Amino acid sequence: MLNIPKRVLDDIYEHARETYPEECCGILVGRDAGKDRFITESHRAENMSKERRHERYLVDERKLIEVIKSVRGSQVDVVGFYHSHPDYPSRPSGFDTESAAWPGYSYLIVSVEADKVVSAQSWQMPDGAESFVEEPMTTDEERRKHE
Repeated sequence: MLNIPKRVLDDIYEHARETYPEECCGILVGRDAGKDRFITESHRAENMSKERRHERYLVDERKLIEVIKSVRGSQVDVVGFYHSHPDYPSRPSGFDTESAAWPGYSYLIVSVEADKVVSAQSWQMPDGAESFVEEPMTTDEERRKHE
């Protein structure tokens, strides 16, 4: 299960709204605890895609290296990525499945229409699989309600 603080999710939502009608993208940092993954922060990255930015993203490699270096030796690591889908559902596109899937990482996808977030879902690509599977997701606020 992907556990994400509401403040982090809200920032990702804001990023998606700011970049609309193009896709935004970023890096998720956190820690794994068995079947649970706890996100501690997100880092916005520039969408480096040169074409079809309304349906394609490419995370800035320099930003990814910067984030990897910043967490080296700490209790957290890069555990996933996020991006938006302008005017498209929050499920992986064919392009996502073909080119943006590293096994074991979480992929948070935010569907956005104009200035409104429609939905958000997290996905993982199991090792050796050819398609994504949905990863349950919760926020810190939702967890507290059930405790």
